[in-house]
Amino acid sequence: MQTTKNYYAGLQANLSYLTMPTQIIDQLSSLTNNLGDCYETHKCPAPNSMVQERLAVEHVAQWLSLSKEECWGYVGGGSTLGNLQGMWMGSALIPNATCVFTDTAHYSIPKFASTLRFNQLKVIKTHENGELDLNDLAQQIELHEKVVIVLTAGTTMTSAYDPIEACTQILKQKNCQFYLHLDAALGGLIIPFLSTAQFPNKHEYTFENVDISSMTISAHKVLGMPMPANIFISRQHVVKKFKSIVNKVPLLDNLEDITVYGSRDGFRASVLYERLNQCSYNTIWECVQQGLRLAQYTAQKLQQMGFLHTFAVAGGLATVILRQEFEQQISNPKHIIEKYHLVQDHTYIHIYMMGHIDQNLCDAILSDIYEQSHV
Repeated sequence: MQTTKNYYAGLQANLSYLTMPTQIIDQLSSLTNNLGDCYETHKCPAPNSMVQERLAVEHVAQWLSLSKEECWGYVGGGSTLGNLQGMWMGSALIPNATCVFTDTAHYSIPKFASTLRFNQLKVIKTHENGELDLNDLAQQIELHEKVVIVLTAGTTMTSAYDPIEACTQILKQKNCQFYLHLDAALGGLIIPFLSTAQFPNKHEYTFENVDISSMTISAHKVLGMPMPANIFISRQHVVKKFKSIVNKVPLLDNLEDITVYGSRDGFRASVLYERLNQCSYNTIWECVQQGLRLAQYTAQKLQQMGFLHTFAVAGGLATVILRQEFEQQISNPKHIIEKYHLVQDHTYIHIYMMGHIDQNLCDAILSDIYEQSHV
């Protein structure tokens, strides 16, 4: 029988059951405080898990084609603040820049864009599948403009991927100085597990692409952490330049803390380290491949039922349904949305094929939709 959590089919999170060893649970008996830079563990005055934090960062970075010698990062409470970290770094390294993002970017992007010291904001249009419109980008960007651009690998509603190399080519043609932060909250742990046949331009979304300065990856989505978590990753040479302009903290022997948090939850980092040790490459590969298959399968079945505008993007874990079509063709759409906790905006409804979603649940959703369909 499906549990209540299994019915959360609209959520970008893996709700599969987890087990944690006793030594991890015992850590909750006292404070574990990762204060400052986990690459400077010796400067942290509190009991911490910064060694495990750094190992977790380097583990994920290597999946994304960045060696441990070249990477810097930390574990945080979610990619919202991972986006703030990247945008803060960009705004400091390129003063008076224009912040550029799309109208399907995560809501954290406009939130922080309005609080940081950007010269102006430019919101780029997207196509129906949620992917950035290159023509609109080319029209809005001016010659020699200074830019902090935030692109997305796996948008919230449609799981779309912005075309990174085509975007940076436009910026280079216009002689723009730019900082590129990639919101890979979802796609960061999908891309490494795709073949080039499935996703020919996968290299654009890893640090193999030299134009990416920083990236945030959520650990509670594909990986299935039991609490919100993210891994923020940047290049060492970018971090060194950023650190040179950040105020020191006299209280802690002039600690050069360049994290948004400062004081972070060490327990979260320990759980992430353990979760990564539990999951082999093949385990995550199987989870991603099943999600891709179910997204395409469910989209095709819905198209056959008459929901003609339903789709699943390449490399995406979402089956996306046109909301207008759904509401017109279903006798009680609210019942299905509430029963399966589906997520909707003004245009779309989506089903996300995360690790706790299986073939049986997809078929149950399809059966319910079919029974209420007017087609």
